[in-house]
Amino acid sequence: MMKAATVVIDSLLGFAVIALVPFAWIMRDGLGPDAVESSGASALGRCFMTFWAGPIVITLAVAAIRLHLVARKQTQ
Repeated sequence: MMKAATVVIDSLLGFAVIALVPFAWIMRDGLGPDAVESSGASALGRCFMTFWAGPIVITLAVAAIRLHLVARKQTQ
């Protein structure tokens, strides 16, 4: 059960980093004639909250670290 949970969390984290974050980066300022350009810290902040990409990645990373630590303790 622990192995399956680890695989699922790791896969979701990989998908979020490879697909969700770049998509959020592209969509952060909008598309079309009413698009605005952001740069610097405001761009990072907008990307972080676009589609909740930042909180999702942070939550999955924390869950992956905790699962790996628990699995390591169980094997010792």
